[in-house]
Amino acid sequence: MSLLYSRIARSVAAMSTMEDQLQMILRRQSELEQALLGEQAARVNAQGEVEALKVSVASTANGPPGRREDGQMGFVDTKLLGKPDKFDGKDTSWKDWRFVVRAYFLAAMPGIDLLLDLAEGTDQEIENILLDQRDAIISRQLYYVLVMLTKDRATRFSR
Repeated sequence: MSLLYSRIARSVAAMSTMEDQLQMILRRQSELEQALLGEQAARVNAQGEVEALKVSVASTANGPPGRREDGQMGFVDTKLLGKPDKFDGKDTSWKDWRFVVRAYFLAAMPGIDLLLDLAEGTDQEIENILLDQRDAIISRQLYYVLVMLTKDRATRFSR
């Protein structure tokens, strides 16, 4: 009889442990489902922001590259600016090089700010065919300048 009670007690204890484990699994599942819903909402929000940026970029297309809303050309003479140093692909020089080159682009290529923001805000490639004519021209110009401002390991990334 005591053997039967002992087995029943072990079975009850094992069932209690399994119930505790099941409750823990169900709590974790609920947490993961909530996190997934949060991630999905963030993704939808980010997609909306990308679409808003696209609309904003499209709405600023006021003629050829460099033309401001007031109709005046906004190009800066790059000979006066001087060319930024070439990027060698080293992680240690990236932060400073990126800052200088971004400032160079903004000064020399009016209208590129929205395209840079769009490109920096996504991991996906932005195809020129999807851009309007003005932005595609700026994008091609950006590509050629980037090729000319890179060397060694960094040049391979622009191919």
